Amino acid sequence: MSHVRIATFYGPEEAYCARGLLQASGFDAVILNEHHLNMNPALRVALGGYELAVPAPDETAARTLLRETTMAPPPAADDDHICLRCGARELVRLKNWLWIPLIVQFGIPFIPARRKLKCQSCGFVMPG
Repeated sequence: MSHVRIATFYGPEEAYCARGLLQASGFDAVILNEHHLNMNPALRVALGGYELAVPAPDETAARTLLRETTMAPPPAADDDHICLRCGARELVRLKNWLWIPLIVQFGIPFIPARRKLKCQSCGFVMPG
């Protein structure tokens, strides 16, 4: 039985996840060029990436399953922050430049990641 290519991935993680989904759903899914691309990742573009293939009679159902399970990108990290005083979502991170002389003078390689958030509507400053 011949296999038909239904999707192409340039990252092995995506290809293995898609193959696992199809195999868990009962399809006989295989990845073409899998071993070549694992041994020499520089050939991913030249060989067309990881090609996911299924038997020809299952092509339509497998494409439909992959299309239905395509996920949207995760929301941005700042989308979940709201002002504690007024409830607005227009927040700006305040930058603290006081650590720059410490880094220059003492050679501290660590930059603190926590920054305070300031609401654009009411001016309330919240801890980051």
